Amino acid sequence: MKMAKLAVIAVFGYLSTAVLSFGQVGTPVTNLDLEKEAMIAHYRKLHEETRNGIKELRLLLGEPGEGVGGKRPGVNKLEDLTRQIALQSSELAEAKRLISRGESKQKVIRKKLLRIETDFSRSQKEKPNDPVAQALQKLVEIDESASRRMKEKFERGLISSDELSNTERKLAESRLELAKHQREDSAEVRKALAAASSALEEAVFESEMLATESVELQKEIDSLREEQARIDALIHDETESSMRAADLDALIQTIRSGNTELQVQLIERLRKLGVEPYDSGKPKAHPVDASKAPKD
Repeated sequence: MKMAKLAVIAVFGYLSTAVLSFGQVGTPVTNLDLEKEAMIAHYRKLHEETRNGIKELRLLLGEPGEGVGGKRPGVNKLEDLTRQIALQSSELAEAKRLISRGESKQKVIRKKLLRIETDFSRSQKEKPNDPVAQALQKLVEIDESASRRMKEKFERGLISSDELSNTERKLAESRLELAKHQREDSAEVRKALAAASSALEEAVFESEMLATESVELQKEIDSLREEQARIDALIHDETESSMRAADLDALIQTIRSGNTELQVQLIERLRKLGVEPYDSGKPKAHPVDASKAPKD
């Protein structure tokens, strides 16, 4: 309510100033017209500056005209960015799903490797003592222990898949050495261990490639979202500037027509859009305090 009163004062201020000038100096009422023209010139300048600002915003949006397909400038670009973000997000979700499936596949292969080694060790314990076989078996057990520790660290995210893969590779090599020493079924064991190790390495490689792709997709999505926010802000500014320009144009017309009631409404609306009311800059008349007036 207070701001509305200020708007009323702004509209009628130049009228009262012109009337006072006429009463004091005796000049014709053309002072009122001059004040009105000054007010119109002020708002016309603001209107021109606003229109220039709109042109710059539309150039930034890549649409110097009034928009395409009945939509405001930039809206089509914003919708296109939204579609791109949705598409990239879908690809990222699929990549993450494949990474999860690949990790599950690796777990299955590691269990298979452990089962092959366990079955082979059990079959060897039933054979006569062999010092070389026992030494190789001990080495396999050491590598198995190291592998278990690395698996626990990997599951807790303390090491990379490459480090785990190296440990698994070393264990596989130990198993192969032991298998080579065996006199029975060694060829079959070597084949099974080699196949499982190869499958594990392939699964790890696929997961690493997918992880790299996911990182790149996330970067692209972040970049698209930044551009989306920029375009959205420009659209907001262009829309608000267009409203300001329309109200300024309407205000100029109402000043010419003398519709003071509509002027008050437009000035208040423009004030909310960041446009301060016109101020002639002339000193305001103040009522004289009767108690301080000079006595005869």
